[in-house]
Amino acid sequence: MEFRCSQSTEIDRCWEIIQEARQYLKDQGIDQWQNEYPDRNSVAGDVMKGNGYVITENGRIIGYACISFDKEECYETLRGTWKSIQPYGVIHRLAIGNSHKGKGLGSLMLHRAEELCRSREIHSIKIDTDQDNGAMRHLLEKNGYEYCGVVTFDNSDKIAFEKLI
Repeated sequence: MEFRCSQSTEIDRCWEIIQEARQYLKDQGIDQWQNEYPDRNSVAGDVMKGNGYVITENGRIIGYACISFDKEECYETLRGTWKSIQPYGVIHRLAIGNSHKGKGLGSLMLHRAEELCRSREIHSIKIDTDQDNGAMRHLLEKNGYEYCGVVTFDNSDKIAFEKLI
Protein backbone atom coordinates (compact mmCIF):
# COMPACT_ATOMS: atom_id res chain seq x y z
CA MET A 1 0.00 0.00 0.00
CA GLU A 2 1.18 3.46 -0.84
CA PHE A 3 -0.14 6.82 0.38
CA ARG A 4 0.74 9.76 -1.84
CA CYS A 5 -0.41 12.97 -3.46
CA SER A 6 -2.61 12.30 -6.49
CA GLN A 7 -1.65 13.31 -10.02
CA SER A 8 -3.70 15.26 -12.56
CA THR A 9 -3.87 12.13 -14.74
CA GLU A 10 -5.68 10.34 -11.88
CA ILE A 11 -8.62 12.71 -11.45
CA ASP A 12 -11.02 10.35 -13.22
CA ARG A 13 -10.10 7.41 -10.96
CA CYS A 14 -10.38 9.59 -7.85
CA TRP A 15 -13.82 10.69 -9.07
CA GLU A 16 -14.81 7.02 -9.56
CA ILE A 17 -13.95 6.34 -5.91
CA ILE A 18 -16.16 9.26 -4.84
CA GLN A 19 -19.01 7.99 -7.02
CA GLU A 20 -18.71 4.51 -5.49
CA ALA A 21 -18.89 6.06 -2.03
CA ARG A 22 -21.90 8.14 -3.04
CA GLN A 23 -23.75 5.01 -4.18
CA TYR A 24 -22.72 3.15 -1.03
CA LEU A 25 -24.14 5.95 1.13
CA LYS A 26 -27.36 5.91 -0.88
CA ASP A 27 -27.65 2.14 -0.51
CA GLN A 28 -27.22 2.55 3.26
CA GLY A 29 -30.03 5.14 3.37
CA ILE A 30 -27.61 7.96 4.20
CA ASP A 31 -28.39 11.32 2.63
CA GLN A 32 -24.77 12.52 2.56
CA TRP A 33 -23.39 13.29 -0.93
CA GLN A 34 -26.77 12.73 -2.60
CA ASN A 35 -26.98 16.20 -4.16
CA GLU A 36 -24.41 17.81 -6.45
CA TYR A 37 -21.68 17.81 -3.78
CA PRO A 38 -19.06 16.63 -4.18
CA ASP A 39 -18.78 17.03 -7.92
CA ARG A 40 -15.95 16.16 -10.28
CA ASN A 41 -14.74 19.77 -10.15
CA SER A 42 -14.28 19.47 -6.37
CA VAL A 43 -12.01 16.47 -6.87
CA ALA A 44 -10.16 18.11 -9.77
CA GLY A 45 -9.64 21.23 -7.65
CA ASP A 46 -8.27 19.14 -4.77
CA VAL A 47 -5.79 17.42 -7.07
CA MET A 48 -4.70 20.57 -8.89
CA LYS A 49 -4.07 22.37 -5.55
CA GLY A 50 -2.01 19.44 -4.27
CA ASN A 51 -4.64 18.53 -1.67
CA GLY A 52 -5.84 15.27 -3.22
CA TYR A 53 -4.29 12.16 -1.64
CA VAL A 54 -4.68 8.53 -2.57
CA ILE A 55 -3.99 5.08 -1.23
CA THR A 56 -2.88 2.66 -3.92
CA GLU A 57 -2.49 -1.09 -4.02
CA ASN A 58 -0.36 -2.55 -6.80
CA GLY A 59 -0.50 0.85 -8.50
CA ARG A 60 -4.33 1.06 -8.47
CA ILE A 61 -6.07 3.83 -6.53
CA ILE A 62 -8.33 2.31 -3.88
CA GLY A 63 -8.88 5.29 -1.57
CA TYR A 64 -9.10 9.07 -1.85
CA ALA A 65 -9.24 12.09 0.46
CA CYS A 66 -8.72 15.82 0.33
CA ILE A 67 -6.28 16.89 3.02
CA SER A 68 -6.05 20.65 3.24
CA PHE A 69 -4.29 23.17 5.42
CA ASP A 70 -6.46 26.08 4.33
CA LYS A 71 -8.81 27.72 6.80
CA GLU A 72 -12.28 26.16 6.60
CA GLU A 73 -14.83 28.99 6.73
CA CYS A 74 -17.74 26.93 8.08
CA TYR A 75 -15.53 25.82 10.98
CA GLU A 76 -15.42 29.44 12.19
CA THR A 77 -19.10 29.22 13.17
CA LEU A 78 -19.00 25.91 15.05
CA ARG A 79 -21.90 25.49 17.43
CA GLY A 80 -19.77 23.91 20.12
CA THR A 81 -16.11 24.13 21.12
CA TRP A 82 -13.00 23.10 19.24
CA LYS A 83 -10.21 21.43 21.24
CA SER A 84 -7.65 23.88 19.84
CA ILE A 85 -7.54 27.28 18.16
CA GLN A 86 -4.14 26.57 16.60
CA PRO A 87 -3.60 25.96 12.85
CA TYR A 88 -5.14 22.67 11.72
CA GLY A 89 -5.40 20.22 8.89
CA VAL A 90 -8.81 19.28 7.56
CA ILE A 91 -9.97 16.12 5.84
CA HIS A 92 -12.72 16.24 3.23
CA ARG A 93 -14.16 13.68 0.83
CA LEU A 94 -12.61 10.61 2.44
CA ALA A 95 -13.69 7.59 0.41
CA ILE A 96 -12.54 3.99 0.04
CA GLY A 97 -13.36 1.94 -3.05
CA ASN A 98 -16.19 -0.54 -2.48
CA SER A 99 -13.99 -3.58 -3.13
CA HIS A 100 -11.67 -2.51 -0.30
CA LYS A 101 -14.15 -1.49 2.41
CA GLY A 102 -13.73 -3.16 5.78
CA LYS A 103 -9.97 -3.62 5.42
CA GLY A 104 -8.86 -0.79 7.69
CA LEU A 105 -8.09 1.65 4.89
CA GLY A 106 -10.22 4.43 6.39
CA SER A 107 -8.06 4.25 9.52
CA LEU A 108 -4.93 4.14 7.37
CA MET A 109 -6.04 7.29 5.54
CA LEU A 110 -6.65 9.08 8.85
CA HIS A 111 -3.24 8.03 10.19
CA ARG A 112 -1.47 9.19 7.05
CA ALA A 113 -3.31 12.53 7.23
CA GLU A 114 -2.15 12.88 10.83
CA GLU A 115 1.45 12.15 9.78
CA LEU A 116 1.15 14.81 7.09
CA CYS A 117 0.00 17.31 9.72
CA ARG A 118 2.86 16.43 12.06
CA SER A 119 5.37 16.88 9.23
CA ARG A 120 4.11 20.47 8.95
CA GLU A 121 4.23 21.07 12.72
CA ILE A 122 0.42 21.12 12.85
CA HIS A 123 -1.05 19.40 15.89
CA SER A 124 -4.78 19.47 15.19
CA ILE A 125 -6.86 17.77 12.52
CA LYS A 126 -10.57 18.39 11.91
CA ILE A 127 -13.27 16.62 9.92
CA ASP A 128 -17.05 16.73 9.62
CA THR A 129 -19.73 14.32 8.46
CA ASP A 130 -23.49 13.93 8.32
CA GLN A 131 -25.24 12.97 11.55
CA ASP A 132 -26.64 9.78 10.01
CA ASN A 133 -23.29 8.52 8.70
CA GLY A 134 -22.74 5.98 11.46
CA ALA A 135 -19.85 4.26 9.70
CA MET A 136 -17.84 7.49 9.51
CA ARG A 137 -18.72 8.42 13.08
CA HIS A 138 -17.49 5.00 14.23
CA LEU A 139 -14.29 5.34 12.19
CA LEU A 140 -13.55 8.75 13.68
CA GLU A 141 -14.32 7.76 17.27
CA LYS A 142 -12.27 4.55 17.13
CA ASN A 143 -9.32 6.60 15.85
CA GLY A 144 -9.47 9.11 18.69
CA TYR A 145 -11.41 11.94 17.06
CA GLU A 146 -13.67 13.77 19.49
CA TYR A 147 -17.05 15.32 18.79
CA CYS A 148 -16.83 19.12 19.07
CA GLY A 149 -20.17 20.43 17.78
CA VAL A 150 -22.13 21.23 14.65
CA VAL A 151 -21.16 23.21 11.55
CA THR A 152 -23.33 24.20 8.61
CA PHE A 153 -22.07 23.48 5.11
CA ASP A 154 -24.11 23.71 1.92
CA ASN A 155 -27.25 24.48 3.98
CA SER A 156 -26.84 21.23 5.90
CA ASP A 157 -25.77 20.62 9.49
CA LYS A 158 -22.70 18.42 9.91
CA ILE A 159 -21.19 17.01 13.07
CA ALA A 160 -17.61 18.14 13.55
CA PHE A 161 -14.72 16.23 15.11
CA GLU A 162 -11.17 17.11 16.04
CA LYS A 163 -8.11 15.17 17.10
CA LEU A 164 -5.07 16.70 18.74
CA ILE A 165 -1.92 15.03 17.45
